[in-house]
Amino acid sequence: MGRAIIRGLRFVVLDVIEMLESGMNKKDIVSQHPSLEMLDIEACILFAKKN
Repeated sequence: MGRAIIRGLRFVVLDVIEMLESGMNKKDIVSQHPSLEMLDIEACILFAKKN
């Protein structure tokens, strides 16, 4: 089974979770990765909670 990605962007959900765990906040992540939106970050968090 492959790794979960964000809405076809080939951005791996686990990468976003690891950024959050390292201390980055949502605004920092979106700022550094303009293809992501705040809702993408929220979706990653929800996905991680369910899995």
